[in-house]
Amino acid sequence: VIEAEKVQMDTAFSELTKNFQSNVTRPLQWRKETLEHLRKVIKESEASIIESLKKDLNLGEMNAYLCGVGIPVMLIDHVLSNLSEW
Repeated sequence: VIEAEKVQMDTAFSELTKNFQSNVTRPLQWRKETLEHLRKVIKESEASIIESLKKDLNLGEMNAYLCGVGIPVMLIDHVLSNLSEW
């Protein structure tokens, strides 16, 4: 079973590598626009995200904000500021 899983993983990795090396990926501008849209949606949905995390996971206000809004937005900003170099 383990050998079969290794072969399956190797095959998947090879296919992903081949796709990446073909340079048939999404353009940088598309990636940036998608991240900016995601950031906007998170900010616009801030109240409902926080309320859901408080209700579903019993998080306090600050933890709900940090986990659902603050950290994701911070990470998106970091990626946007470095994406061109990566």
